Amino acid sequence: MPTLPAQTTQAHPQQGNAGSIVLASTSPRRRELLALLGLQFSAIDPGIEDADLQPGQVSLPQWVASLSWLKAAAGAAKLGYPLGRRSNQHTPGDLLIIAADTLVQSQGQILSKPANADDAATMIRQIRGRFHHVHTGLTLLDPINGARQVCADCAQVDVGDITDEAISNYVASGQWKGKSGGYNLAERISAGWPIAVVGDPATVMGLPIARLRTLLPAFIAASARGAGAGGGPWA
Repeated sequence: MPTLPAQTTQAHPQQGNAGSIVLASTSPRRRELLALLGLQFSAIDPGIEDADLQPGQVSLPQWVASLSWLKAAAGAAKLGYPLGRRSNQHTPGDLLIIAADTLVQSQGQILSKPANADDAATMIRQIRGRFHHVHTGLTLLDPINGARQVCADCAQVDVGDITDEAISNYVASGQWKGKSGGYNLAERISAGWPIAVVGDPATVMGLPIARLRTLLPAFIAASARGAGAGGGPWA
């Protein structure tokens, strides 16, 4: 079964590799964050394009949690473990899939990934000079026995004044591409943008490390015992 801690990461998963942890994400930032826990893990593309999906009548924490679950389930299927089909060839705890999804909410509006440069500029202008919230859903899944933990974490981001020139230069750089809300927290703080965070900064960057650090050991232990599927708080 997976253990805590280990010291390296792998670029590609090995199907059915006992004791493996798989991150169902193509995000370099999520890989960097997960590596901070000292875990040995693989990363795969779950193949879920969340921009094509709509939340309907659910809260934003429920929505990002649901998207993280979809990514985890898709990752399990890619590895040969479609949900609903229990494996008799592996022991519960042999494989752990971690998935996450992040959305920004400003003034009641969801800010996903900018579609183009104009969209990115509009998003940055919307968040400057006020606070917004970043919600990240998290799923831990043992596809062998179906055990799961699904939750969401939220952080508040306070953004000071950013000049029009700074926004124009940023948009021209293309660094907004592929980033929810049009920015990466660590990059923008390093660039000198006036930003403060209330909550876990890693949640803003795409993987709630503080929450994961708490949940992971207990989940691994319960999964290895063959515990049944669980749930999680919508926080």
